[in-house]
Amino acid sequence: MARSIRTLAKRAALTGVGLALAAGASLTSAAAAHADTTPGGCGGPAWESACIGVNGSGYITADAYTNFQSVDPNCKVDVILWDYTSNRQVFTSSATCRTGSQHYATSVLGNPTQGHDYKTELQLHWTGGAAYDYQTSPDLVFGGGGSQPAPGVSITMDTSQAGDLAGWASTEQSILQQWYGPTVNLIDGGAYQAPTSYRVVFDPAYNAPGDIAATYWDGSANNLTVKVNPDWVRQHPDDTGFLVHEQVHVVQDGSNLPSGLVEGSADWFRYYNYQPTNLARPDQNTKNTYLAGYSTTAYFLNYVATHYDSNIVRELNDAGHAQAYPVDNADQWWIQHTGKTAQQLWDSMYQ
Repeated sequence: MARSIRTLAKRAALTGVGLALAAGASLTSAAAAHADTTPGGCGGPAWESACIGVNGSGYITADAYTNFQSVDPNCKVDVILWDYTSNRQVFTSSATCRTGSQHYATSVLGNPTQGHDYKTELQLHWTGGAAYDYQTSPDLVFGGGGSQPAPGVSITMDTSQAGDLAGWASTEQSILQQWYGPTVNLIDGGAYQAPTSYRVVFDPAYNAPGDIAATYWDGSANNLTVKVNPDWVRQHPDDTGFLVHEQVHVVQDGSNLPSGLVEGSADWFRYYNYQPTNLARPDQNTKNTYLAGYSTTAYFLNYVATHYDSNIVRELNDAGHAQAYPVDNADQWWIQHTGKTAQQLWDSMYQ
């Protein structure tokens, strides 16, 4: 069913309390704050702005921007997407305040409720508990009836060598299509054209011990194949997440990131978006590093996204896809995006 939205009257609701800022923080004026509720993005903020819109895949997006000249080092930014009709938060992203013009979050809602109002809220939390709360009005009414596959995504499930898995593959295909749009939004964010098709092959020859699935590509978009060990599916029919992990690799579509960050990004999407999981903090030992990959690196990336830069996974992926991640000088990249080296971030995870 087609989706539709209508934009209501655009107005800002300033409900801030406790605007006493800590030493070193600055605020031009509360009156300078504004909301740009135009679907598709924010205008340049005088001090801060919050936006809500619908992207090309038909998903509701909430964004927040700030422009601080100086900032309380303990300041925290929360970006919240509200279902205003049912008065509940449907997505929250948090980060540490940073100076200069910053884009703090893009939250994505892939299954909005038909007829409900949605709004974005930006909360700033300062030292000593003072807070500033800024919201758009409930400015989007969504109509259309739930999730649909992202347009232009063709997924071929080849079970010709594992006919008994045809039913499982059909169900999984629907899951993958439903989650392709959110994957594109959170992994590449529109920085490049994600592949519009790929194949999943259930291959009995892909059966080495420990092998579950792997993504292969020849360097060109839309010529990607995910190979699956059929016996794994037969033994673990409830495991739908491993192909969601592989679909992240499809969207990544080649990268010069270290393999640990590539695999960690895929597990980050799986465990913190597709099937939210309370992963245990990795043991602090010489074997575990931020480049260990999979759930270890996923935990690290989520820590950084929560405390430093909510868009860190997308920024990593975009740099890697452009072959622009400075592998030989990675510290510079991490300092630019978080103010710390990756090792310093890893160490702070245990403090």
